Amino acid sequence: MLFMKRENNMYRVQSTGRSVHRPARGFTLIEMLIVCSLMALISIGIYAIFNNGLRIYKRVSQAVPEEDLAIFFDKFAYDVRNTFTYSTLSFSGDQYSLEFAALLNSPALHSLSPGKVSYFFDREQGVLFRRQRDISQLYTRGEGQVVALLHNVKDARFTYYYYDKEEKEYSWNNIWTEEKKLPRAVRIEMQWDNGSQINEFRRTVGIPVSEQLYEIPVTAD
Repeated sequence: MLFMKRENNMYRVQSTGRSVHRPARGFTLIEMLIVCSLMALISIGIYAIFNNGLRIYKRVSQAVPEEDLAIFFDKFAYDVRNTFTYSTLSFSGDQYSLEFAALLNSPALHSLSPGKVSYFFDREQGVLFRRQRDISQLYTRGEGQVVALLHNVKDARFTYYYYDKEEKEYSWNNIWTEEKKLPRAVRIEMQWDNGSQINEFRRTVGIPVSEQLYEIPVTAD
């Protein structure tokens, strides 16, 4: 403790050797309430940001069934439109499967190679498959690359459009066995379950190169 002592009209500061300890000042109730309110607001904001981010991630990462359907139709149309005639690779098909010539990337030959693309419907699994085999796999009877393109298919059927010379009209047939010819078009009709209901779809794909293999009938005006 410090005190002042007067000596010869002068003051001198002396210490008693004892220090004064003042109690530390704490937070008031109002300050505590303000801090708690701010912490609550910050926590709510962080939770809202995290929750929105999680919902966006789930929505983006969630598989959309309609996308699988669109991818299947695009792939099927591309393959059928680009088929061609080849001496040892004939076009054949029935209600549940078809196969035809295609130009494929060969892993064995490391280049483009003639081959075959097949589409077939497994009725037990309810799956539409696509298989491709290059020319080397065809001669060695290899399995090739098989991919399940579309699941939850209740029914799928292929039909083939051609010109009947005897009847002199175009018609659809459930089977194609003419080895040296191509149908004018291929149609697929299916029933597909998107998870909430069963929908029916029909897609017709023309084969441009087949027009060169047919005698186009001429009709009188």
